[in-house]
Amino acid sequence: MDKNNHFWIVFFYSLGLLISLGVLSYFLWDVPDPKIMYVPVPILQWAFVGGIVSVLYKLAFDRTHCPKSDALYAWIVAKPVVGIVMGALVYFIAVSGELALNGKTQINNIQFLNIIAFLGGFSDRFSLDLLEKIAGRVSKGKSEHGSSKGNDPT
Repeated sequence: MDKNNHFWIVFFYSLGLLISLGVLSYFLWDVPDPKIMYVPVPILQWAFVGGIVSVLYKLAFDRTHCPKSDALYAWIVAKPVVGIVMGALVYFIAVSGELALNGKTQINNIQFLNIIAFLGGFSDRFSLDLLEKIAGRVSKGKSEHGSSKGNDPT
């Protein structure tokens, strides 16, 4: 792929995703506390932005790990969508931790949750490491209580 095509792909990709984010924000502007699947919309937006920034970063600076040709197009579409899901999962982990520690799910520092959602959308490694740590603690807790020994089919 030549540099001119690469530039236009990045340009139109960025423009399209930012327009879609702007349209969503416009329609939800006056909706009080909008949620999609129990996740506040700003969390999903920041996770989406994290996925977009991740793609742009790799396209602009890290071409050695960037997919080539046809895989590039699938990857630049899939990464922000995966970012939304990972950001939502990280949000649920944060809220669940608050529930476990303080007995409530109200977190007053929404900026912190937005940063966590952005990181979840931007970095697959961050999200997967966090999920592995949680899964390890849950499975370790079950094995200590004897409830899951020998019951794991994998």
